[in-house]
Amino acid sequence: MGFKFDTINILVLIVTITNIIYGLIVYSRNRKDKTNLSFFILTLGVGFWGLSMFAYRWFIDESLVLIFSRILYLAAATIPISFLYFVFIFPNEDWKANLWQKIILPLPLILIAIISLWPNILIRGVNLFPNAESFIVFDQRFHLLYGVYIVSYFGAGYLWLIKKLFGSSGVFRQQIIYIIVGTLMSTSIGVTTNLILPYVGNFTLNWLGQIGVIAMIVAISYAILKHHLFNIRVIATEIFFFSFWTFTFIRTLLAGNESDKLTNFGSLALAIVIGLLLIRSARKLDEANRNQEGLIHLISHEVKSGLNKAINVFAEIVEGAYDSNQKLLKEDAGMALKDDRKVVEQIEDVLHSVNFKTGKVTYDMKLFDFKEALMESVGKYRPEAEAKGLKLDIQIKDGENYTVNGDRGLIIGHLFKNLFENSINFTSAGGIMINLSRADNKIRLSVKDTGVGITPEDKKVLFTEGGHGKDSQKINVHSTGFGLFITKQIVKAHHGKIWAESEGEGRGSTFFVEFPAS
Repeated sequence: MGFKFDTINILVLIVTITNIIYGLIVYSRNRKDKTNLSFFILTLGVGFWGLSMFAYRWFIDESLVLIFSRILYLAAATIPISFLYFVFIFPNEDWKANLWQKIILPLPLILIAIISLWPNILIRGVNLFPNAESFIVFDQRFHLLYGVYIVSYFGAGYLWLIKKLFGSSGVFRQQIIYIIVGTLMSTSIGVTTNLILPYVGNFTLNWLGQIGVIAMIVAISYAILKHHLFNIRVIATEIFFFSFWTFTFIRTLLAGNESDKLTNFGSLALAIVIGLLLIRSARKLDEANRNQEGLIHLISHEVKSGLNKAINVFAEIVEGAYDSNQKLLKEDAGMALKDDRKVVEQIEDVLHSVNFKTGKVTYDMKLFDFKEALMESVGKYRPEAEAKGLKLDIQIKDGENYTVNGDRGLIIGHLFKNLFENSINFTSAGGIMINLSRADNKIRLSVKDTGVGITPEDKKVLFTEGGHGKDSQKINVHSTGFGLFITKQIVKAHHGKIWAESEGEGRGSTFFVEFPAS
């Protein structure tokens, strides 16, 4: 068995791997995103096509070349239908396939798969030439049917994109234009070199479509990433390293002797380690920047809103608007004061988070009665819960010693505050159950509510710096996302642990805290 590993095959392999890398990078940004998933499936189809061409050109055994020629045609047939489904979804996350999109639309692909793989239907044989491209012998009638399928599905995708284009504006309109231009470039090359020229017996450039398809993948990648506002510089870093690894890997395969292979392998291993570290740092920096930008926007909005209310009250006092209505003055001033205190708390949360993150917080560790501090906080928040119509119950196991060694002020001011305020804010009906117990030299506090619950996605960011649930700011506009992050740092400093459990969205949540008993 012989092999042909020429410059064209190397180029096909590099472009194929690069296309798959683009799909992986986009998909890794958000695995739950339907747009990202549909694009990843499209890149897998493109990768399948590229690898099929690589294998078709690599082997020089006639029986193997014949097998891969049939697989090559099947692989190409998966691309237009994958593209069409991507067009349906982008960027509508709520898109759901109807009956014809679920059942009828995929049927032609099944037919194409049969005529491609079944011997002596579409492909009758292959003619191999030592120094030229292999010649595929096919039935022209079925080849014409195959071409109609390819052009029709791509054409339907373009029509759908044009329909979206005329109904769009702004950034979305620009992204559709990128997709149309990039895909047109790729399909023009592919249809010409892989359908039209072979139909008239010219297989000289039948590998060019696998290289030209990168225009479509790059254009769609850019459209998705820009649409979702990802940092293109971080993406470029990832693409650079993945491409460099691919190049080094292929160079290792082509090394002439074992010494060169060993050297190249060592360079590849080192490049992967350094690249992964740099990519991880770039992602963390990007995430921190986005969190900071969002936080600055939130705080500036809240500060502006709070100051405007206070300014309006002061202005009306100066103008004498409250001279005859001291009751209204007290109500308006009280509301403005309450909002300003919220703003101050937000700013304090941000400042505290920096100190906790850098380890600059000083703890006043003393023995105190955890039960007594808990009851003090419950008494403070009970009126707020009852004002919302929520039932607040507390259960404490009697006869136990609830003494802990810790900072009483921080536990009351952050731990209890965040747990109780969150339960009240995110519960619209029902109640809150607080339970305190001691077992195995550990004091356990649980705060259970009947509120909005926690989704698996939200749970991942629950105790992170600036972490927000999907709809948290819709319910609590004053949330900074730093409260639970600070709470966790305090609990860790007391050698305790904190976690949350929930059966899902709309099914309530329970927060647990454990401290070592003293």
